[in-house]
Parts: sequence; structure tokens; C-alpha cells
Amino acid sequence: MLPPVQGWGFDFEWRVHPEELALTSGTTPERVIQAKMEECVDAYLETTAREDREELNVSPTQMKKQMVMEEKLKRKLKQAKRLARSQR
Repeated sequence: MLPPVQGWGFDFEWRVHPEELALTSGTTPERVIQAKMEECVDAYLETTAREDREELNVSPTQMKKQMVMEEKLKRKLKQAKRLARSQR
């Protein structure tokens, strides 16, 4: 399993090898750079989708907040059941 990716977004960071910039059959440096940008965006979208599926993008604070909210809901339901029983 891959470790979660931490950060607030993505960086346009890549390496361009000289052979990638070789002008062959209509390839321009702009097209190579565009392709590299698209690879970065695709990788970012794939990573965020995986993190969402695996719930890896939830901070410990958010997890704790969710647990507190669930506990409060359980207490309310329990109290409502007691109230309903006592009114019978």
C-alpha cells in the first residue's frame, strides 16, 4: 500500500530529457510541456480519487470530530428511546 500523499494541491514538476524535446514529426517543446502538465494533473486526480476511496485524506482532527459527532448522535438516540419508554 502506498503512503498517503500530503499537501494542499499539486505541483507542476517533471523532468524533460533531451530526447523528449527532439523535434520529430510535428513535436514541439510546447506539446511536450503540455503533455507533462497533463500527466501531472492526471496523476493528481488519480491520487485524490484513491485517497477519497481509501479515506486517506482525512486528518486526525477531522476523524476525532467525526467520532465526537457520532457519539453525540448515539447519546441523543439513546435518550430519545428512554423518553419514549417513559411516556408509555
